[in-house]
Amino acid sequence: MPLPTPTHTIPVGTPVTVTRQGVPQPWNVVVHRHDRNGCYRLHDADTDTYVTVTAGEIAPLRARA
Repeated sequence: MPLPTPTHTIPVGTPVTVTRQGVPQPWNVVVHRHDRNGCYRLHDADTDTYVTVTAGEIAPLRARA
């Protein structure tokens, strides 16, 4: 029997904010891919780097009014 695949609620390409240990990170990142373990792989276009985060560390970027 196959293991259940985690559900990702933030689509690929979505700009997100990252909070680590309660501190918002100043990263300009988007969701690059969904990992099988439930994590998100993010891409920072400013520095061309990638970071892996858990669902609890990210939130969709809210549009500024």
